[in-house]
Amino acid sequence: MHTIVTVGGEDVGIATLVSAKQGIFVTASHVVSNVSSLKIKRGNRTFSFAVLLRGNNIQRATEDWAIVQITDGTWKDELPLPDLDLVYDLPNAAEFQQAVLLTRGGSFSGLSAGRIGENHDSGQLCSLDSVILVETSRYDKGFSGAPVFLSMPGKIGVFAITSRFETTFDNPDNAETVQLFARISKKIESNEGAGKEIDINVLRDVIKDKIFVKILPIKCIFDQILLQEEMKQRINTMDDGQDVQDVVSSIRLVANAVSDVRVRREKVVFTVNMITQSNFSIVGIVKILGSYFQYFGGFNPQDISTSMPLFLGIVEASQKAAAEALPQSYLDAYITASNIPPEAPGPEEFRVQPTGLSAPGAGNIVETFVSGNDQWLYDAALERIQFDVSSLPPSTLPKDQEISLGSEFSVYLTNDELRSQMSGETRSILTAAATAYLARGLNGAELWKDSGGGLLRKEAVWNAMANLGTVLQHGGVVLEGGGSEVRTLGEKFADAAVTFPGDIHLRNRDSVFDRMIIPGLPSRDSLSTGRDTPAPSIGVP
Repeated sequence: MHTIVTVGGEDVGIATLVSAKQGIFVTASHVVSNVSSLKIKRGNRTFSFAVLLRGNNIQRATEDWAIVQITDGTWKDELPLPDLDLVYDLPNAAEFQQAVLLTRGGSFSGLSAGRIGENHDSGQLCSLDSVILVETSRYDKGFSGAPVFLSMPGKIGVFAITSRFETTFDNPDNAETVQLFARISKKIESNEGAGKEIDINVLRDVIKDKIFVKILPIKCIFDQILLQEEMKQRINTMDDGQDVQDVVSSIRLVANAVSDVRVRREKVVFTVNMITQSNFSIVGIVKILGSYFQYFGGFNPQDISTSMPLFLGIVEASQKAAAEALPQSYLDAYITASNIPPEAPGPEEFRVQPTGLSAPGAGNIVETFVSGNDQWLYDAALERIQFDVSSLPPSTLPKDQEISLGSEFSVYLTNDELRSQMSGETRSILTAAATAYLARGLNGAELWKDSGGGLLRKEAVWNAMANLGTVLQHGGVVLEGGGSEVRTLGEKFADAAVTFPGDIHLRNRDSVFDRMIIPGLPSRDSLSTGRDTPAPSIGVP
């Protein structure tokens, strides 16, 4: 345990170690208001420190935090020490009931009578609803900044820091006090109502002989950093290992590979492999997202086929870091800081969607689509394609652009050389993305057009169905239990795309759908060989 002490040795707070290599800790901001007269103590040794970052207003429940760093050269003698993993994602009510609070002597105390706010949501930027007020059996003086631990699958580590909740009976902060106490006191909630002036006698009755602790999630600390450019620049000075720097450099190389489509695709695969096969901390994820938005934050529609696999790879890596919601928060903060209208189709298309095929809560995009359409059969009399797409994440793109984008992703999977370079995670990401875009774009699409002398196939629709078929066959996705349903459905789509009655397969290059055939779309002859057709200059840089 690391305590923060005065020069006279009095305990004033707790510092939670998050980087032993650099001597970086997180604590409550009010604890280090006079840093020149304080030390961090471990055992019998004390160390000077400086504040790297802190919340702007310690009177606000969401801003009472600070990140500090040892400035003493003797700190290196303390290594090696274990870092404590930080958890960005907020716990649900059941997970929160299993959380424990560090108390004096290194022991732990359970939490009781805590109620999570209705808007307590990892997918939204931190607000007062993210802060939790709980009753505990013990909370010693000088324990502000103490960590709260979670030990749940996918969420193991420190998810919050604490401070004792104190209010003045004569002049409580009405707005925040009522909102926090309303969650733990039905009496206040029913008699006073959130947002109304609190009755002092009611408040006295609630807190009499009880200890209440304010729990500030780690998420709130990082969300505030994301909203301020100066803070983000400072966090970039924190060393998070060579892997992070390699990914940042690789993202830059992808962004600069604009002249050769083949080279760019290879760099995308290489970079997504690197992102998904490494283990990053929250700080590392923030740095990688910073690099991503530096090069692709303009949401140029021409870049989406290049940038989206990278973004989805970062989402996948964030799941490993117990920070699945971090890319969404970074996106929201970026949109806010850049004054980008939130309804703009570019940024909206990058809304975080579950990508993994086995990650908790990922939705198993391919599996659910296949199971919902396993009875699909081609019928020569069919006029429109009908899929069950209810399990797929939503998109704001027009259907022709969805088909174009999904077909571009299919090139990665139908090209033997590219596919051989992919890790299993990268292949899953591209398979899920291609499946989602192609299926949504095809759903409801007309298969035929009237030429005046008979029906003609809408070639891009049929080509896209062939692409969807080969994606499912080449994506390498195997359902739980080893079933072959994915490949079987893929074969149905691919077979239907080359099956037609009579000799009505007449190509008409003036048709609407024919004009939206995408760059690099595999020809029917190349579907099984992985060869690319020449790439026209429409739609992809």
